[in-house]
Amino acid sequence: MAFYVGKVASTTWTAVSHPMEKFDLDFAAEVIDTTNFTSSGYQTNEAGVFSCSGSTEGPYNGTTGLTQGQAITVTFALGGGGPSFAIPMRVGSMRVSTATRNTVARFSASMQSNGVYAVTF
Repeated sequence: MAFYVGKVASTTWTAVSHPMEKFDLDFAAEVIDTTNFTSSGYQTNEAGVFSCSGSTEGPYNGTTGLTQGQAITVTFALGGGGPSFAIPMRVGSMRVSTATRNTVARFSASMQSNGVYAVTF
């Protein structure tokens, strides 16, 4: 099943769901080279440290309940029966912005994983 741009997305932290227009999650695993003379001429490796960086953006409703450096579990969810990912994160940066005419105030935050998580696509 495909999930289309423009559908509902939300992020939840401190037990409050926040409707968001966008979130990005980047998952990574450090790949450690273990190639040696017994590798029969082929490269070998092991998985090292796993990490996730994320950001979220949407309308600012006057409060977020977040502080910089705060450790939280964030659930990133695609609406309409889509997947959701619950990841322990630490808040890195936050931003509130607005233009002066005909716009809604915007909120965005970036975060880094902070502990064990499991994600399957």
